[in-house]
Amino acid sequence: MNLFPNSKIKCAVIIFCLALFVRVFVVLAQYKFNFLSGRLVGADTKLYLDIAQNLLSGNGLATDAGGATAFVSPLFPMFLAFGISIFGEENLIFVNLLQCVMGAFVCVFIFACTNLIFDDLKTAFIAGIIAALHYELILWATMQLLTEPLYIFFLAIALYFLISGVKFEKKKPLNFCLSGIFFAFASLTRPIAMAIACGLAFIIFISALLGKKSDWKLPVYFIIVFFLLMMPWGIRNYFVMNSFTISSLEGGHVFWLGNNAEYDKYEHPDFTKFGGYTVMFKRPAETSGTEAESNRKFYELARKHIFENPLEFIKRGFHKTRNMWRPNFSGSSRRNGLLSYSFYPLILLTALFGMFLSWRQIKGNFWQKSDDPLSLLILFFLFHLLIHAVITGEIRFRLPIWLVLIPFSAFTFSLVIKKVDTLPSKSKRL
Repeated sequence: MNLFPNSKIKCAVIIFCLALFVRVFVVLAQYKFNFLSGRLVGADTKLYLDIAQNLLSGNGLATDAGGATAFVSPLFPMFLAFGISIFGEENLIFVNLLQCVMGAFVCVFIFACTNLIFDDLKTAFIAGIIAALHYELILWATMQLLTEPLYIFFLAIALYFLISGVKFEKKKPLNFCLSGIFFAFASLTRPIAMAIACGLAFIIFISALLGKKSDWKLPVYFIIVFFLLMMPWGIRNYFVMNSFTISSLEGGHVFWLGNNAEYDKYEHPDFTKFGGYTVMFKRPAETSGTEAESNRKFYELARKHIFENPLEFIKRGFHKTRNMWRPNFSGSSRRNGLLSYSFYPLILLTALFGMFLSWRQIKGNFWQKSDDPLSLLILFFLFHLLIHAVITGEIRFRLPIWLVLIPFSAFTFSLVIKKVDTLPSKSKRL
C-alpha cells in the first residue's frame, strides 16, 4: 500500500496543515496550561519588546534606557511592533500564532528543497513530516519570542531559491536575486546569515570560474542584491550611531563572551567544563562608551585573548561545538530528557549518515562541483560549525542547521523504506 501522496501540491498541503496544527496546539496548550517549564518571553525578548514599543511611539529603533540603538538587528523588533500594533502587547499569543504559520511554511520549504535536491517526492514528503513533528522546530523555532522563528523562515526561503538557481541547467538570475533578498532579510534578523551568504556566494563564484565561465555572473547578482538591501541599515547607523555597520553592534560582545579569560575559569551549572555562552561574565571597565565604541573594544579584547592563547582557542572551539550539539540542557526535566534522547539522536545520526551517502554520489573535483545542491547543503552545515566554534555555541544556535540536516535524515529513512519494501518480494522467490 502506498502511504505517500503522488502530488507535490497535495504533499505540501498535508505538511503545512500538520505542521500548523501541531504548532498551534502546543502554543495554545502552553498559554492555557503552562505544560512546559519556563516562559515564552525571556530576557532577550524584553529588549526586543522595548525597541518595538519605541518604534510604535515614533522614537525609531531605540530603547527606553539608552536611546537610539543598533545593538540588535532591526527586523525582529519591527516584526514585534507589527504584531503589537495589530493585536496589542497584552495579546502576544497572536504573535506566537503568526510564528506558527511561518513555522508551517518552513516545513513546506524544507519539503520543496528536499524534492529539488533528491528528485524524489517520497523523500521530500518524509522530510516535510520530520520537520512538522520535530520538537526543536516546534519549541524553539515557533513558540519562543526570539529571533529564531523569523530568522529560520527567511533562511528557508533563501535556501530554496539558491538551490533552485543552481539546480537547473538554465540557471535563472531571478532565483539568485530572490535568494539574495531573503538572505538579506535573514541577515537583518540575525547577522550570522551574512557570513553564510558571503561564504556560499564565494564558493559558487569559484566553482563557476572553474566550470562554466558564463555562470560567474549569477553569484555576483546574488551579492549585489544582498548588499543593496543591507545598505539602508548601514546608512541609518552611520548617521544615527556614528558607525557604518550593516551588522549589529552586539557582535563584539558576543565574540568576547566566547573568547575571554574568564571563559575557562567560570563554571556555570549548565556546563560540564567551561563557562560556554553566558552573559554572566562581568563587563570589563575598558569597554565603556557608545555602542559603537564598546563593540570595537569587545572585538579588540577577544582578538587579543585569542592571539595570546591560541591553543586554548582551539580547545575551546571543540567545547563550543560539543555544547551546541548535546541533546538537552543540564538540569532539564525528565520529560524533556525523554523527548530529547528519544528523537534527537535518531534524527541527527540518520542525517549524518544521509550526508555521507549523498557526498559519495558527488563526482568530480570538489571546487568544480561545490555549487551542486548537495554540496551547498553540506557547506551550509560546515560553515555553521566553524562559525560557532569561533564565536560561541549553544543548543538553540543549531536550529538553522536543521534546514539542511532534515533532508539528509529523510534521505536515509527513504532508503530504509525502499529496502523494507523489497523484502516481501525476495521472500516469495525463496
